Amino acid sequence: MSRAGFCISSNRYRFWAWGAALSSLCLLLCASVAGAEERVQLAGIVDVGPEIEEVLVRARAELSAVGFHVISCSIEDTAGLCAAQVATGRLEVSHREGRLLLKAWARGEMAPLAQELDLGERGVSPEVAAIRAVELLRASLLLSLREGTLHAEYGGSVERFTAWGERREEEPSTKRPQAPEPAPVVVAAPVPQESSPAWVWAVGVGPAFSVPGARVPPGWGGEFFVDAAFERFYFGAAFDAALIASSVQRPEGRTDVSSISAVFRLGWSAPCGVKWVCRIGPHLGILQFDLQAHEATLFRGSDARHLTSVFGGDAMIAHYFSKGVGVFLRARAGVAGNAARLELSEPLVLGRPISGISLGVTFR
Repeated sequence: MSRAGFCISSNRYRFWAWGAALSSLCLLLCASVAGAEERVQLAGIVDVGPEIEEVLVRARAELSAVGFHVISCSIEDTAGLCAAQVATGRLEVSHREGRLLLKAWARGEMAPLAQELDLGERGVSPEVAAIRAVELLRASLLLSLREGTLHAEYGGSVERFTAWGERREEEPSTKRPQAPEPAPVVVAAPVPQESSPAWVWAVGVGPAFSVPGARVPPGWGGEFFVDAAFERFYFGAAFDAALIASSVQRPEGRTDVSSISAVFRLGWSAPCGVKWVCRIGPHLGILQFDLQAHEATLFRGSDARHLTSVFGGDAMIAHYFSKGVGVFLRARAGVAGNAARLELSEPLVLGRPISGISLGVTFR
């Protein structure tokens, strides 16, 4: 009897042990599923600079402190754990035209909330940018919760992060039933954001030197340009004037050559880091040479002007410090459509090629 009783107790013990094991397994599975719903993707560009790296680190710390499982992704990666449907939200940190670009999505939303920050402005540091990024993600999640495209689990990270439980309890108190009640009209009010315009304008002015042709000394003058950039493309205009003429010495005498040009620019704005702007592209415009002869040269006692078209390319790099003020360096080269030819003891051709470099101050 005692042995049989011992066997019955042992069987009961095994039954309760298996039940406890199955319950623990169910709890673990439920926890893993719930954890999957609390994932947040934190994405940055592949070659991050120190400013973006600091923003990502601070944003990760803020989101992890709330309880989110933060997944590090690159902006180009949209597969696996970085797929849009895997995480509750996604936060991207990149740069455009030298400014910090923040984007936040909630799961199920197609259009992100975006904000641009200029780290060169006073009071805008990587720490401030990280706070703005986290608040942008909070606004995106709140907007999705109000629209019903996202649901917050009780006690979950989303509810704690957005304080959705407190907001949901306050909403019924503001509604008072009326009879008869007309059909409700729903107006979706966007969350206000400090987003910069899509177009970024910039102007610049500074000294420049230009070489009007091969075997011709450079002339000195100045340049003025104005550009408008949209996403990765830009267009604008530039004006160059060599007011201190180049002097060409020949046995016949001396000839001074000055030039002025106006070109239309169009090209690609390449990503080159926060506070930096890099642009490269072709240009097309008009070019005028002013020739003045001295001593016994062919043009004694008169001035000659030569007007022609010019086409070529240029590259510019600019660095902005604070309040949209920076410095720029621009190099250009091109050829004249109808080159000027000086019939001297050694024939001289102007405008093939023509090149120059300018350095100055830029504002945006």
